[in-house]
Amino acid sequence: MAREFHATYPNAFEYIGAFVGNDRSVTKWNASTLLYGRYELKLRIPIEFDHTHREVTFYDAPQFHINEITKVENMSGERLKIHYGSELQFGAEEWGKLYRADGRLEKVFDSLRTDAPAPGIELYKERRELQSREL
Repeated sequence: MAREFHATYPNAFEYIGAFVGNDRSVTKWNASTLLYGRYELKLRIPIEFDHTHREVTFYDAPQFHINEITKVENMSGERLKIHYGSELQFGAEEWGKLYRADGRLEKVFDSLRTDAPAPGIELYKERRELQSREL
């Protein structure tokens, strides 16, 4: 599904993140893309590496999230405050429908707004662009 996500959203921001807590660490391959100036679609796949940290030895079920962004504000310095609305989580079945719909959210999730970009979304787009260049 990671390859499908990348093929569907070639400009997606991709990264590997780790969380340490509760006596164990969880590493996830992440990809996210902004759609319609209002939604952030995320794919997260829990993964494990071998001792060299070069080969993936295990991966778990993918997790998909759609987060609605309702407003983005420029705070002091370079910080942004992102206001979120609804969140939708889904799995492989819905992803298959979305993939077959060429990534068009409105073809699968009819309650989403495609004509109302969040105020300040350009600030977030610019920040993501800068971050992707730094990686």
